[in-house]
Amino acid sequence: MLRRKRRVLRLTVMLCSAAGGLLLVEGLVRLVAPAYDPSGRVTFTYRPDGTALGPPNVTRRLKKNTGDYDVEVTFNDLGLRDARSLKASTPDSIFVVGDSFAFGWGVEERLRFSNLLQERLTRPMFNVSAGSADLDGYDHLVRYAEENGATIGTLIVSVCMENDLRLYEDSEAHPTTPEPLSGTKAYLTEHSAAYLLATTAIHRTPRVEHGAAWLGLLVPNLEGIAESDLSDAAVTSSARRLRRLIGKRRAIVLIVPSRALWVGTEDRRGRVAHAHDSFVQLLREADLAVVDVRERFERQGRPLAFHFANDGHWNPAGHRIAADALAEYMRRD
Repeated sequence: MLRRKRRVLRLTVMLCSAAGGLLLVEGLVRLVAPAYDPSGRVTFTYRPDGTALGPPNVTRRLKKNTGDYDVEVTFNDLGLRDARSLKASTPDSIFVVGDSFAFGWGVEERLRFSNLLQERLTRPMFNVSAGSADLDGYDHLVRYAEENGATIGTLIVSVCMENDLRLYEDSEAHPTTPEPLSGTKAYLTEHSAAYLLATTAIHRTPRVEHGAAWLGLLVPNLEGIAESDLSDAAVTSSARRLRRLIGKRRAIVLIVPSRALWVGTEDRRGRVAHAHDSFVQLLREADLAVVDVRERFERQGRPLAFHFANDGHWNPAGHRIAADALAEYMRRD
C-alpha cells in the first residue's frame, strides 16, 4: 500500500512539473514573442443555429503559420466583416453571403471580391458572410441581416464546391463534431502561443515539415482538400436547398470551384467535375443566374495560382477574377 502511494505521489509530481513547465514556456513565448499571442487573433462565436459570427466591434489578426497571410479583420457591431450599417441599404444594394471565401479569408477587406465589385459597379455593397457556414448557414445569415435592417436588392450567394454539397434533408449526413486531432489543433491555435510558434517553425523548416507530414501530424495543403458529397442525390438536394434560400429574391450564384478539379487521381477529378457540371446545370435549368469562375481559372493554365500556396482560400488574384466575372455578368444583365 505504501509503495503504491509513493508511485502515485511520484506520478503526480511529474505531471505537475510538466504542466508547470508548459505554463512557463507559454508565458515566456507570450512575453518574448507577442506576435504569437493568440488572444489577438480571429475567433468566432456560434449562434444556436450554428452560424459563426465574429466578436462585435473589435479588430483582430488573421495569420497563417506558414506565412501565406497576416491581415487585419474588423468586425462591426453585428459580428460581420463589413464597415457599413445594414440599415443604410436600399433596394439598389447588393448583398454577398457565403463562407470563408466570400468572407475574404486571408486577404485585406478592400481586396475581397465584394469590395472590388463595389468599385467596378459603384453600387452599395454589403457582405454578410461568415467564417464557416454552408447553405443552411447562408440562409440564417440572410435572415440575420434582414432582422437587423438589411434591404436586399440583389443577393450574391457564393457556393463553395469543396464544402457545400450534401444531403440537406438528412441532418445525420452532415456531422458537426470535429475529429479529435483537428479539434485539438483548433483549440491550441486559439489558446496557445507556444503551439503557434512551434507550428510556424515547423512549416518554415522544409525537412521538419516533411517529417511531421510523414508522421501524420500535419496534412499537406493539397492532400487535405475537403470533399463535398458528390452523389447525384446530394447535388440535387443542394440545388433544391439553394433555390429555397433564394426564394423570390433577385440573385446570382457565384460558383467557387473545388481544387480537387485539378489535383488528385483521375477518377476523383472526374467525379468532382461531374458533380460540378451537374450542379451548375441544375441551377441554370431552374432559371437561376450563375457565374462560374472555373473556366477563367483554367484559362490561365495554372488554376491553383489563384489560391494561397499553403491554404485553400483565394489569394487577391482569385478575388480579382471573381469580381471581374461578376461585374461583366451584372453589366450585361
